[in-house]
Amino acid sequence: MIDIPNISGDSLNALIEAEVAKLLEVKMPSLRFVHEVTKETLKLDFDAGRSKPLTVKSPGSKRVSAESKKAAHGWTEMLKSVAQPAQLTRLRAKAIPVDTPAEKISAAYLATTVAALTNWPGQLPWLPEFAEMKAKASVRLDLVNGRWKIFPCVDLEVTGLGDEPPPTASDILTVATASMGYYWEICCDRLALWLIDSGISDMEFIIPVGSGTKPDASHLSPTTMSIH
Repeated sequence: MIDIPNISGDSLNALIEAEVAKLLEVKMPSLRFVHEVTKETLKLDFDAGRSKPLTVKSPGSKRVSAESKKAAHGWTEMLKSVAQPAQLTRLRAKAIPVDTPAEKISAAYLATTVAALTNWPGQLPWLPEFAEMKAKASVRLDLVNGRWKIFPCVDLEVTGLGDEPPPTASDILTVATASMGYYWEICCDRLALWLIDSGISDMEFIIPVGSGTKPDASHLSPTTMSIH
């Protein structure tokens, strides 16, 4: 005989709320946290495609202190760990020292958004078993008429569709891209002050959608469909 646990809705909700509260307590400092080490303007340029992805420079100075480089590297690793299983592919930032404390924000906003996109229904009705889907989630910040404007964007790419994707594929991908873009936009709005305080002008993640263990698809056609 199978014993079915008696779980009341109230007690379950209380447990969920407790776990969410713990997650919200984990704070992510802005890039200006590096100024706790040395008060120097730092420019970070991260490109996952390079052999040495992270470069740290200080405008007007030939050398950046080892302490500042270590702090900038640690901050970048923090960002990468919060966003797992997404991959940080690009980051441009300039942290300028000011007298106010560095902005801090809950790591939950970025972590839960990535989790939501990663666990998106990857097997859309027409997707073959070997298809793989990735979302390119980026955000750009521009100073417009003296005010910062945030421009979030999500591009969706599916590989392994075979030679003849169904006629409805493009429409379904368009809807999925818009839905994911909605969640990413909310996340970027939550991160706005943190992004500005960090001096971030450009940031991009590649997020595996519907990730999980799949059979090797190397024998399949590499046909790719992208929706922007």
